[in-house]
Amino acid sequence: MDNLEVKQKPIRCLEDAIERCQTLGMRVSRQRRYIVELLWQAQEHLSAREIYDRLNLQGKNIGHTSVYQNLESLFF
Repeated sequence: MDNLEVKQKPIRCLEDAIERCQTLGMRVSRQRRYIVELLWQAQEHLSAREIYDRLNLQGKNIGHTSVYQNLESLFF
C-alpha cells in the first residue's frame, strides 16, 4: 500500500486551528472552541487544571471531564 501524505497548510491563526479540527471530522462544540481559543491565546503549555481554572474564571462553565475529553481528542 502506498503511503499517501496529506498536505496540510500551516496553522497561522485561531480560525486555521478551528478549520483543522473540522477537516479532521471533529465537531467544534462550544467547549472545544473555548479550549482551542484559550490555548491559542496563552501561547504556553497549560495543564488541564489550568485550562479548567482559567475558563471558569472567565465565566465559561466547563467541567473537568469536558476539559480532559477535549484535550484527548485534540492531541491524540
